[in-house]
Formats: sequence, structure tokens, C-alpha cells
Amino acid sequence: MINGLFITFEHRDREYGYVYLEKATPLSVDDEVGLLAQLVDMDIDRKKRSNVRGESFEGHAVDRGFHMIGGIGGTWYDVTLEIGDKNLRAGYLLNDRSSHLNN
Repeated sequence: MINGLFITFEHRDREYGYVYLEKATPLSVDDEVGLLAQLVDMDIDRKKRSNVRGESFEGHAVDRGFHMIGGIGGTWYDVTLEIGDKNLRAGYLLNDRSSHLNN
């Protein structure tokens, strides 16, 4: 994943955008998409903490509240992943774009 990349993602009938901003993780595309879906689930279900898991990792995510970066605002998630024998940290800004679709 490239730092600062903005991607639109649909999950559970909602559209989200996210920006990956911290240390790149060696996740497969499937694991990256699965992790993003778990963050969207956390946002929709209003969970502040959750365990996350994929084919090549397990770890946890913490909702750090609303943050603005440039002109993009959303929920910031600190994610700690255990991949093999390494512990990695990553940060995601998740922007719920669903509210903008009908305007």
C-alpha cells in the first residue's frame, strides 16, 4: 500500500473512502481489503476497540476519534498487527462517504 493513497470502498451498503497514512504493511490485497472491511464494521457498529484478523495477520484496532487531514475528515484508527514474528503499527483515516451520495 502506498502512503497517502485515497481509495473508495463499499461495504454493508455504504461507501467509504480511506487514507492509509502510516507504515506500509506487507499485507496481500485480500488481507488489506479484509482489514478495511473490519474497520468499516467497527465504524457502523460504533465499536471503539476490536480484534482484527486475516489470512496472514491478527491484531487489534482502536478508534481514535474524528481527525482532519487536509480536506479529508473521518475516523482515525490505530491498528497493531502481528504478522509472522513481527508486530507492526499502521494508521487509517476512514471517511464515510455514504452521507454525500444522496445530496
